[in-house]
Amino acid sequence: MSQEETLIPLTLDGPPARPKDNTATGLGVASAFAPRYLVCAEDVPSLQKSPTGKRILAAAAVVSNSSVTPYAENATHGSTGLSVQQGRIAQEYNSDLTDLMTRMKTFKEMRYSDTAVGSAEMMLSLPLAQTEFYVEPGDDKELADNLEWNIQYGLKQPHDGIAGRPFSRVIREASLAVLEGFAWHYQKFGPMTGEHGSFTGWQELAPRLQETVYQWDFDEEGHVKGLVQYGSNPMTGEPQYVYYRRDEVVIWSWMDDGGNPEGLGALRRAYRAYKQKDEFQTYAAIRIERQACGVPIAIAPDGVLMTDTQATAVVDLMRAIRTGHDSGGAVPFGWEIKMLELGDASVPFESHIERQHQAILQTTGAQMMGFGQGGDPGSNALIKGAGDWYSDVILECVADWICDTFNCEAVPDFAARNGSTAKKQPELRHGKVAVKNVAEYTRSLAAMFQKSGAEMPADANTTWRQQMGVTPTVDEGVGPVAPVEAVWASVEGGGGGGGGAEGVGGGGAKQKRLPLEESGGGAKKGDGRGGDGKRGKLTEEQVRYIRANQSMGADVLAERFGVDVATIIKARKGITWKSVK
Repeated sequence: MSQEETLIPLTLDGPPARPKDNTATGLGVASAFAPRYLVCAEDVPSLQKSPTGKRILAAAAVVSNSSVTPYAENATHGSTGLSVQQGRIAQEYNSDLTDLMTRMKTFKEMRYSDTAVGSAEMMLSLPLAQTEFYVEPGDDKELADNLEWNIQYGLKQPHDGIAGRPFSRVIREASLAVLEGFAWHYQKFGPMTGEHGSFTGWQELAPRLQETVYQWDFDEEGHVKGLVQYGSNPMTGEPQYVYYRRDEVVIWSWMDDGGNPEGLGALRRAYRAYKQKDEFQTYAAIRIERQACGVPIAIAPDGVLMTDTQATAVVDLMRAIRTGHDSGGAVPFGWEIKMLELGDASVPFESHIERQHQAILQTTGAQMMGFGQGGDPGSNALIKGAGDWYSDVILECVADWICDTFNCEAVPDFAARNGSTAKKQPELRHGKVAVKNVAEYTRSLAAMFQKSGAEMPADANTTWRQQMGVTPTVDEGVGPVAPVEAVWASVEGGGGGGGGAEGVGGGGAKQKRLPLEESGGGAKKGDGRGGDGKRGKLTEEQVRYIRANQSMGADVLAERFGVDVATIIKARKGITWKSVK
């Protein structure tokens, strides 16, 4: 096709003044922002046949027979496509939820009053708050140590008379973004003194409610540069506006399609089910009340003209019949009081309510909370499998997302304020979700059976493996993973904990307690003898780092910490005496 174009006046009154340089807009369009019609050449004959079509042609800017619609280029990189009007995001199609403040108040109502949403929130936030988070060092060791100290201890310390807030509380608040779409914290930096001296750190990661966001500040591509908060001063009650730069806040956006900082939370998807459930509950309560108490009606005698006084008296009498514990009254002569029949009361409100209840749980991923309910006891067998899937997949993914968001939003700000120019910055990582101290968990479980001399049941051993994130597979030529008793044996004695053919750990002198990293291991299958060890020492922090990074090669870790591969493998399978004594 040729690229010829025919210009047509923009309005019936004649074309407006065109720019002097016709190439400024690319295709000779009068204004980059003026509304106009763009008409393809093949549509011209049909448009000329009707008055409306002629008016469209008269107002058209360009007629082209090109396969590409003419345009006036006025941006360099384009944008995310997010619809924004005066700093307000206009992506929501439901008019009841368009305004951010109204939407968040609705979500708060769902959280505060609905049992399904409340259960889903506890299933989500509490295990994540219980999870162990730690820092993986980058190129700047001192920066990583200060970051670790800050989130583990510094946030708990009071500053300027204000009580500290542990990092677990920040994690719980951040996890609510999965339900509500987003959450945000203000990074309150200040001077800190840690184990390695002074640095600039977070005195507080202060929570801010979502509904206080008044406007978002975007650049021309759709990236958030900052935000305006509107609220009231807690001391004076006076309204106030505050502008936050992007590097002053951490925005936890869940499913931020198109760069939408408000995200898409599970409660938005559960909103319809929640509204229907709420309405069904209201209807059911009204039906029960009316069926149980009845609806009294008064019938006046024929030919009697009711006065206002009589009408008021009869209405008060019927109201007393409904509400009074000693209800009763005198019926005027000739009047008759009857109870209105409402028909069959067997409308299945319960099944409708239960269906919406289950829909809310399914949307939030916590459907196992509803198993065995609503007359379906057979689904009890599915609870364990669904629970394992929830903890091993959903919660692990959310924990990964929390770490990724923190590493992209908070860690660079921390590094910048401390003048770090390291190419590889430290990163937040997490252990097994819902297990705060895996060493203590293993010690307690093993001690129960060690003292009694009883053999640990298979289901208890399986549970331990699940909690530790250990699978019974052959790892790097060391044979099956040792059960928890063998790990404890290797801690108690000088033997290895994972070298036996049947997954039994090495023995060793019981009277000599050596750390796992100092204990030797059975070199042959089934060899229960303890080795002489002394292959290199690991600190407790190094052991925790090794166990948390199961995907990292043992040879890489061995070279990093100056030990042999066998020591790395043992550290992955067990715990140190130092960490449990």
